[in-house]
Amino acid sequence: PSGNTYAPGGTVNARDLTVEGTFTMGTNAVNVARSWNSTSGTFTGTNTVTFTGSGTIRKGSSNFSTLVFNALNGKWTPVSSLATTGNLTVTAGMLNLSGSSLTVGGTFRNDDTLRMHGDETLTTVTNDTAHGGTVWYDGKNSYTGLNGFTSFANLTLSGAGVWTLNNAITVGGNHTLTKGTLNQNGQSITVGGDWTDTATFIGNGTTTFTNTASITEPGHFGSLTVNAPSKTVT
Repeated sequence: PSGNTYAPGGTVNARDLTVEGTFTMGTNAVNVARSWNSTSGTFTGTNTVTFTGSGTIRKGSSNFSTLVFNALNGKWTPVSSLATTGNLTVTAGMLNLSGSSLTVGGTFRNDDTLRMHGDETLTTVTNDTAHGGTVWYDGKNSYTGLNGFTSFANLTLSGAGVWTLNNAITVGGNHTLTKGTLNQNGQSITVGGDWTDTATFIGNGTTTFTNTASITEPGHFGSLTVNAPSKTVT
């Protein structure tokens, strides 16, 4: 209840976790199968909180230390904002910002999917390009750039939005455009995997392929470069 303090003596496992007073986690691991709601309370800790099933996250005024999302086909949606003072890892599943802001005080690691509209506020978030995760934009408005990111392991754009590049981008793996419009705006795009476009690509810059790739593009590229010795690009 409000006004009370709970300090666990070990690991906490919960289906849904609601904080109404003060939750002092310390270094104890906390595992949540579904949702977290601390809008009526506060929490502290230097621990790891792991979400193991789909749910919503309402953190209120408190910030997490280290966060892990790990559930095959899991989906987590923060309400208003999500913030860590330490690392944030998406091991399996999808973290869907859906308009909420994201702050990561440590390292962001993405082994699966980070999804967003494209105009969320991202603070000290450096995209992870080393672990094969996908950044997925699904907005319906007009966006300048890709929310500050210029390098991706895999990139997907959908929704009815229009994304106009304002920097060169590099995609180490696959580049996928399923709906909406991507305006290259004279910027260079470098791709290390497949290119799949079933929507609208306004190609007016240089697109370079650096590895084996399959290309599906109903429109046209501005300038196309293949720099993939001993590789096949079709």
